[in-house]
Formats: sequence, structure tokens, C-alpha cells
Amino acid sequence: MFSQSSATANAAPPPALDLDPYAEDTIRNPYPFRAALRNAAPVVRLTKYGVYAVARYDDVKTVIVDHDRFSVAAGIGLIDRRDPESSKFRKPSPLGEVDPPVHTKTRSGMQKLLSPVVIRGWRERYQKVAADIIERVISIGGPFNAVSEIAEEMVYTVIPETLGLDVPREYLPGIGEMNFFSLGPMTELRQKSLDAVKDAIEFYDRSVERENVKPGTFGDTIYKAEDAGVFEPGTGIGLIRLFLRGGTDTSSSTISAMLRRLAENPDQWEKVKSDPSKIKNAFEETVRLDTPSEVAYRLTTRDMVFNGYELEGNRKIAFFLASANRDPRFWDNPDEFDVDRDVMGKHVGFGAGAHVCIGQMIARLMAETLMQALVARVDRIELAGEPQPRIVYALNSLKILPIQITPR
Repeated sequence: MFSQSSATANAAPPPALDLDPYAEDTIRNPYPFRAALRNAAPVVRLTKYGVYAVARYDDVKTVIVDHDRFSVAAGIGLIDRRDPESSKFRKPSPLGEVDPPVHTKTRSGMQKLLSPVVIRGWRERYQKVAADIIERVISIGGPFNAVSEIAEEMVYTVIPETLGLDVPREYLPGIGEMNFFSLGPMTELRQKSLDAVKDAIEFYDRSVERENVKPGTFGDTIYKAEDAGVFEPGTGIGLIRLFLRGGTDTSSSTISAMLRRLAENPDQWEKVKSDPSKIKNAFEETVRLDTPSEVAYRLTTRDMVFNGYELEGNRKIAFFLASANRDPRFWDNPDEFDVDRDVMGKHVGFGAGAHVCIGQMIARLMAETLMQALVARVDRIELAGEPQPRIVYALNSLKILPIQITPR
């Protein structure tokens, strides 16, 4: 029960909204849902799930960075990971679902392993893969699905290779969907995703075990760091899962979205083509406009007043990253794609604070090398049909992006 005090006497419970972020209609068209959350109040209560929710930029950023009041100890999904039942469906992240100071040691160790020097060492290989992909799609000569032929081809090649994992490509989309579905409620949609990957799960779990990781790869480096005491025993396998599960689908989603926005906005494509230095900002603007991670959760650590509203302790609170990145209270013309926008370091597409995405430099490298190859060889990029969304929880992604390109 919320205890009243002089500081809370004028506070009130947040308004209750009967809206469902996991409804298929919402996933297909999230914009009305996001606007309803932003316009209702700084914080609301989603009655269907009994959780609080924030969707405005400033409030989302506060919930992300203030781990004293908003903890990740109960997991970043809807289900409380402290419930033993939750472990049947998803193993907790040793980096994304622990608070400081435990989080600090693991994060510090990973930052040393993922130095800019290390990532620069991967550039030549990524450039080769990207160039081969662009040459192959040029040879197609007609429309193609850019999600599978460009974005997934890039990400599903270099991420497992970098980690030293032997996971059949056909398993990866289903494993990714299972991961993001696990962040939401158990519904028919989620059960279908589990059924679809039941034959792949055992293989996937074995592939990230120490004896199956190739020597000399980044995955091997993680396990050796665990041996050296950089990480707590048993942490390495979770970190490798994190990079595979958390990095593939979000990266391919952003690359696909960037290709879509450039195809829809030929003036922006011309800017990037004529000045490839704008590639980096085009990527950041895509992360803002088409944020791959729709929603994540924290746990209120105690009763509190947040922006004038009473919040009970020990209650999940959802923060909608994609909504914050289009909040007109913070962004000018938030629904426009503008490669000249001052966006670097401002969007929350990679999170913020202590838990900001540790793999963001890898995502940037994949996107940058692909776009450099595209700009070098392609004159025009156009839509050749209607893009189709991928129906999955907590992930903004395309399943089909029909593209037609004209080579230089």
C-alpha cells in the first residue's frame, strides 16, 4: 500500500489505460498506441498487465538511467525473472539484467575486450562481406527482398563468424523471434514462435558452449577472460548469447529500415550518395526514427512520486524507446527522416546510462560497411512494393522490403 506523506499528499495514481502493446494490430501500426501513451500523462498504468508505462523522451531516459529507483533485477521483460517459471523460457542476461555494482565489473571487462582497436580489426572482413552482398544483389537484375538478401545476409554472416559460432542460418530468425517474444506475455503468437524453433533450441544451446566456440574468435576471447577472472564463473556463455540474440535481429532491423527510408526519400539518398560521410548520421537517424527495440522494463524499487504520480514499489514499469525517439516534446519534425539531423548522442535507441548497448559499435560497423559498398556501386534505390512488418514482440522489424536498385 502506498504510504502518504507531506511529499506525496498531492500526488495521485497514474491514469489507467486499456491499451495492449502486444496486440497484433499494435505491432503492425504502433504509432497511435505510442501517441496515446505520450498524450495521456508522463506515466500511466496499463490495466491489462498491471504495469506502469512511460513513453515521453525525458521520462523514458530517467527510467533508463536511474537504477536506484528503477532496477533491472526483475528482468527487462514483462515477466518477473525472479519467478522460477521464467527461466524455462529465457536465461537472464549477465549484463543487461543486473544492477551496479555487479553490472559494473562485467561491463568494464567487456569494454576492455571490445576496444575500438579490436573492432577496427574486423573492418576488412566486414567490408569484404558487404561488397560481395552488394555485387550479388546487383546481379539479380530485378526487385528483391532487401531484408533477407542484404540485411540478414550481412548480420547472419558476420556476427556468428565473429563469435566463432556454427549456427545454421535457417535457425537464426526463429531464435531471434523466440528471444523477443520471451519479453512479453504468453499468447498464441508467442507459443507459435516456441513451436517453430523447438528443433533448433538444443542445437543453439550447444553451439554457444565453450567446446563448440572456434579458437581465436571473439567468443573464445570472452571465455578466456572468464578463465582469467575478468568475469564471474559461468558468465561467458551468457555474454555470447547476449551478442548473438541481442545483436543480430536489432542490427538487421535497423539496416532494413535504413534501406527503406533511403528508398522512400530520394533526396536523402542523394545526400548520402554525394557525401558518404553522412552514412554514419543516416544510421543514427534510422535508429531514432525506426528504433528496433520497442519496449523494455524496469522494476520500481520502492514507493515513490514520479512526475506528480504515485508509483508503488516492486512493480514493473515499461519504457517505450521507440516512442521517446519520436516525442514531439523533444524532437522537431519527429516523423521525418533527415540525415542532417543533430541526433548523435541524443536518441535513446541504444538505451542510455550504465546499460547503454555495449554492442553498438559492431552495429555501426556492419551498417557503415554495407552502406559504403552500396553507395560505391548503386545509383538509385527504390521501393518495388509495400514493406511488410515482422510480427514479433518488442522488436520493430520488417519481414519483407521489396527493393529495386539501379547500379552506377
